[in-house]
Amino acid sequence: MRLAAPVKARYINPVTTPLALMLLPGLHGTCGLIRELARKLELFRPVVMIDYPADPHFDFDAHVEFVRARAPDGPFAVLGESFSGPFAIALAHREPRVAGLILASTFAKFPLPPMLAPVASFAMGLPLPPRYTARALAGRSATPELIDEVTDLIAALPKRLVRHRVGIALAADMSSTLARISCPVLCLTGRRDHLTGPRALASITGARPDARVHRFDAGHMLLETHAGEAADVVEDFCARLDRPPHHSG
Repeated sequence: MRLAAPVKARYINPVTTPLALMLLPGLHGTCGLIRELARKLELFRPVVMIDYPADPHFDFDAHVEFVRARAPDGPFAVLGESFSGPFAIALAHREPRVAGLILASTFAKFPLPPMLAPVASFAMGLPLPPRYTARALAGRSATPELIDEVTDLIAALPKRLVRHRVGIALAADMSSTLARISCPVLCLTGRRDHLTGPRALASITGARPDARVHRFDAGHMLLETHAGEAADVVEDFCARLDRPPHHSG
């Protein structure tokens, strides 16, 4: 069994207030798979995990406003994984309290010709063996326990909901929006990610050439398979954004 690298707790300066961090999930719509990442990050700062309603009529704006309504008080950073990347970008554009944007295994615009989007959306809803899909997404560094968990999660997702969410992802183009966002941007990408690989990353860095990029020896689900390394990189990014608390009077 592969053990995640331990995260070293850092000394927190009492004159600074750690930013809260909001975590947005992948296509499955739940943060359960990244609970280990959240546990490690909670050593340093408040963490808010968002699960989406399993509603096949929930459109792009509904997702963004659902997240915005549950944002922590005060400045915060937001991490969008895979499917949630475009929502995180939209939130950072609409909500001035977003102090940092973290995009993990995701895109500003999915690198697929528009004419193929309906075909891809339909294909993603086909009854492929859940374990095959789980292995393809998690990659070779995944533990058997993670493969089992992802398999069960995929098997439980209604195909109509999957097709709907894939359609939202394929239709999203947040490139120009991302270019207008002023907060710092961090990109996390897997060298063996065959779903959102170099072309998807280019959709982000093309809009934000100043984005910081960290590459993992991982597949698509790097937050799940490399929770310790990812937590270190995310915490380093967030620590640079921490600011002194506001004192009235």
